[in-house]
Amino acid sequence: MSGTQRLKAARRTLLLFLASTLLTVGLAEVAFRVVHHFRPVFFLPRTDYNQFRAAAGSLHSGHVVNSLGFNDREVSIEKPEGIYRILGLGDSFAFGVVPYPDNYLTLLEDHLDHGRGQVEVVNMGIPRIGPASYLALLEHEGLRMEPDLVVLSFYIGNDFNLPPREDKFAPKPGSYVAAFLRYLFIIRPQFEGLEYDKNESYRDDQPTLQREGYFKILRRKLRNFNPADPQKEQKLRYVTTTLERIRDLCRERGIPLFVVILPDEIQIDFALRQELFEAFPGLDPADFSFQAPNRRLHRRLEYLEIPYLDLLPRFRSEPSEVPLYKPRDTHWNRRGNAVAAEALTEYLRRTGWVP
Repeated sequence: MSGTQRLKAARRTLLLFLASTLLTVGLAEVAFRVVHHFRPVFFLPRTDYNQFRAAAGSLHSGHVVNSLGFNDREVSIEKPEGIYRILGLGDSFAFGVVPYPDNYLTLLEDHLDHGRGQVEVVNMGIPRIGPASYLALLEHEGLRMEPDLVVLSFYIGNDFNLPPREDKFAPKPGSYVAAFLRYLFIIRPQFEGLEYDKNESYRDDQPTLQREGYFKILRRKLRNFNPADPQKEQKLRYVTTTLERIRDLCRERGIPLFVVILPDEIQIDFALRQELFEAFPGLDPADFSFQAPNRRLHRRLEYLEIPYLDLLPRFRSEPSEVPLYKPRDTHWNRRGNAVAAEALTEYLRRTGWVP
């Protein structure tokens, strides 16, 4: 075979390889989109809260996710006679990383009801959602449950973040194959112990993320504590508008709404904050205010006439030697959940929210 013939054969082989690769990627893209449409996968692009909803019947720290896709026991849509029903809206804090019995919403029901079967707290937490999804979840599913009280958990760490369609810095939905490869080779290797669907013993002292990945998450969160954040006013308008719509939905049905403000770990752990700034020497601690987001949210809630409880002072008053957050995870450990449940119980009893 001459050199020219070999060159032509190599070109044909290369073209065949490229065509086969493009066909395979195209078929994989179609398959991902079809599967994701009927059963959402959390690492693939989607705009509604079902993207991160747990699969019914999956296991989370040994607890079976209920048929509605929530980390709770089975609950009926129709409210049982004689039950005071509290609806808990929130993100991964409400969904929880601790076992189900140690979740702050589970403990809240235990504290309020004492086994009498008169108070029910329905946990509708879904990981990685925010205010716009709280609104949609309440409107589409929560109101059907006829709650007597709605408790919305607002997480300072990321609930000020704009949804992707409004955040010009957020990654836009693109190739589903690319999203899968990014998860497989970039995101998943950062995790040490936690998996979304697991049936193993929970450990309060086991880190979840690799240090590098964890600190990148903390660095992104710092934007919310920077008074010079160019999106600060846009974020505040987004939160205000969304909370106002949630308030109005509840008011129309005569349902009280109450907001509990969940502090971020870097607001509580001063040693962690110092370690973060040492890891990123280009950051100046003087550029950040770690109480400013809470104050802004207080003013908005007072303007909207929405009652609230900010857990930041309570968490800061706890002994510093007793951790409240799971190592390299950003979420509360068992003790953090217990403190939150105690504070919520005291507030609801003192204010007469629960009969």
